[in-house]
Amino acid sequence: MEKRVWTAMFISGTTLFVFIAGFLFQFLNRHKFSYGQHLKKKLLYVALPYLIFSIPAIVEKLFLSTSSEMQFPDYYESLQTWQKVIWFLITGKHFGPFWFLPMIFLFYAISPLLIMLDRWKIYDRVFFLMIFIGGFFFFRYGHFTNPFVSFVYFIPIYMFGMYASARIELFTSLKKHWLIILSAAYLILFALEVAGVLPVSHYYDSNATNTGIISIINFSKIKLIILTTLFFYLFYHRLNNRNKLLNIMADCSFGIYFVHLYLIKVGVMASAKVGLDITNMNSMSFVLFAIIAIIASVILVQIIKKIFGRWSRYVVGS
Repeated sequence: MEKRVWTAMFISGTTLFVFIAGFLFQFLNRHKFSYGQHLKKKLLYVALPYLIFSIPAIVEKLFLSTSSEMQFPDYYESLQTWQKVIWFLITGKHFGPFWFLPMIFLFYAISPLLIMLDRWKIYDRVFFLMIFIGGFFFFRYGHFTNPFVSFVYFIPIYMFGMYASARIELFTSLKKHWLIILSAAYLILFALEVAGVLPVSHYYDSNATNTGIISIINFSKIKLIILTTLFFYLFYHRLNNRNKLLNIMADCSFGIYFVHLYLIKVGVMASAKVGLDITNMNSMSFVLFAIIAIIASVILVQIIKKIFGRWSRYVVGS
């Protein structure tokens, strides 16, 4: 039960980050957009740090890990070393959270189309609604090897973020009764997931039976979109430009993304050396370890920023 609570609470938190990415894209480019400048910035501030932080992980996967430790497709072993490097980079499979970057690069690639749709008057009446609702019926996404499937899964969320930016007054002026309804809907879906009535994992699809239930509608995705809407309202009205800690976290966000799993791996190995198994933690230990990992990540990013100064964005993305 405890594991299901944590899983239902945190699974696919990527939804929030994709929403923010879509929101910022529309907010920063709605009046003036240059495709060339947009791609240039993403190559320098996202792709370059991705390559830098991929090097240790790829070396480890190629020369230190055994095949039994890695869950790769059957054809992986038939690839030459240089082909494996390319495969890692285009899938992000070499390092846990790095699957996200090949997917987000696809959003960068089609950014002119997204800008065009955003400026199309019929967009929010027909096109967005079709994609958004359709997204509730799409389940499995390419967490492991397919950035294109991940892209299809997350494009409704990205466009939802764009929509929230373009219609910000709609989301920031929610009436109290709507907040109550949305909160109740989230809690009901959360409780049903914990109770096992609805599947929890974001890897299930319409044919999956990992909880003994066949589901047609992706209730987990609906739950996360409700939570994203509530978070957006809360941050806008309660925490907007008022919390120094959140400002630091936002400033270091991409850097935290790049370094946090490295630090977690170091923590796991260091703990094992002294006889501690932090891979099997209770709730309190998990929360404590997560807080320590975040703080350590912020400190490391700040050190990198101090060392590299204005060049730090080319190294760590922050």
